[in-house]
Amino acid sequence: GSKALDALRLLRKDPKMKYMLFYPAAFALAAVFLNSFVGGEVTKIALSAGDYDDDGSSYVGILSALVPLVAAIFNLLLAYTSLGHITQKGYFMLAGALSYMVAPILFLIIPHLEQWNFVMIASLYCMMGIGRAVYEGPLRASFAVLFSSN
Repeated sequence: GSKALDALRLLRKDPKMKYMLFYPAAFALAAVFLNSFVGGEVTKIALSAGDYDDDGSSYVGILSALVPLVAAIFNLLLAYTSLGHITQKGYFMLAGALSYMVAPILFLIIPHLEQWNFVMIASLYCMMGIGRAVYEGPLRASFAVLFSSN
């Protein structure tokens, strides 16, 4: 209760908050889309046809494991590039935001789920891993820097 009200007050009073709001919203929407639609529907339709033996749902666990795996690898890259500078952080945050845009763009280009295959679906999970790495690292660090006085 009170934490939600505090967050709403901060959103209303602090002008920096309106710029920080969109990345967490994109993260949430991408996670819901990936887990419900891609994991629940696309894998069943795309991976049940052709060379795959079952209804495709057995691949969801493997595909879901790609997100934290790619996030861990991308976080190593972020750490290796010494992400302490705010200018570098901006480039990585842009890459993370763009990774969330891959899924809707691919579904606009290839709307028929029967045309999808394992590699295409895995690429969506990898893009989510990149976005998650940025969400868990540079974005949280940016929040900490911008709101250190609060």
